Amino acid sequence: MASSEQNAVLPNKSRAYTVAEWAVIAVFSLAGLAGVSLAFQLLAPTHYDTGIDHVSQKLTTVAEATRDADIVFIGTSVVYRNVDTKALNEESARRNCGLKFHNLGLPAMTAAEFQLLLEEIGKTKPQRSRPLQVYYHPILYYGMTNIRSRRTKYANRLGTLDISWKSVWAEGTAARIVSNMDHESNSWPALMAFARSWVMSVFRKGDLGRIIFDRPTKFSSLIAEYLKSHDGFMPLVDDPDEAVAKFGRRTEFRQKNVQKFKQETSDAVARIRQRNGVKSLTEDDLTYHRALIGAVQKNADRVSVFFPPLVTVNPTLVDFYRQSLGENEILDINFMEYPEFGDPSLWYDGAHLDKPGIAKLTGRLIEHFCRK
Repeated sequence: MASSEQNAVLPNKSRAYTVAEWAVIAVFSLAGLAGVSLAFQLLAPTHYDTGIDHVSQKLTTVAEATRDADIVFIGTSVVYRNVDTKALNEESARRNCGLKFHNLGLPAMTAAEFQLLLEEIGKTKPQRSRPLQVYYHPILYYGMTNIRSRRTKYANRLGTLDISWKSVWAEGTAARIVSNMDHESNSWPALMAFARSWVMSVFRKGDLGRIIFDRPTKFSSLIAEYLKSHDGFMPLVDDPDEAVAKFGRRTEFRQKNVQKFKQETSDAVARIRQRNGVKSLTEDDLTYHRALIGAVQKNADRVSVFFPPLVTVNPTLVDFYRQSLGENEILDINFMEYPEFGDPSLWYDGAHLDKPGIAKLTGRLIEHFCRK
């Protein structure tokens, strides 16, 4: 009797879970993880969030912008802020060149955003009235740039995973072409954020995705109106977000960085003259840049490369593109052949031209495109 009472209070042996029960546990665990991740993304601070206005505006206007265009420029802010496509179109009409231009540059454009824009361009092929030539600047920001901002998660999709990963791989193992770019990519939190942004892509569908990733800011309508009236071009000095516009405040550039700029310009000329790059290109670099070429070839009728005047020029990269595409497809506005751009008064900061500099670049570009 005592023995039976003793047995009565002993706990039952735990039974094994069935496959169906494990599946339910897994589903609820993943849902909980996704919910926590979603809450983190909504509550966590982001930086350069106004960039989403530029990204969404460019993506939604690609069809209209490229349907009748002959030449489209794509790249980071050195394209977006420097190539005045409105002035190019006005001068082309005045000279009867018959060419139409549009600027599809973005501030801090990543490889994923680059491919998204190209895919949108590719969709317009059946509607185009003429062949489309794409001039792109091949120095893009890498896959982990601004990784915690909504605009990066907006661009991370399955279709852009390959080119994003190539950019990250080149950044992590290959020569850094732009040596002064400051990224968080070597830290574990950034790597986790990169992975989380891909997981979050499932929330991009429908209204929920638009609420999370494409919420307009107070600058959305101003940016949309400006880009529509300027053929996709927006100089840094005219950005409606004062925090962005003052980032490279010209007075500070003049006071503190003029001598540095002059020295860097002189160094860039020496590198070009001696055909010495910042660092040689590795196989990872070459794989990445071949992927960029392939992405443009797939969606445009003609592939060309644009090198604006920059102190970070790498002649090795310029030579790679010359060999890959041919001399006629390279537009290289460098400080050695165009020494007038070494004048600091033309610059808003070390990478973006002020309005007098933009006008000078417009003159050089129109001479190139309208020569007969």
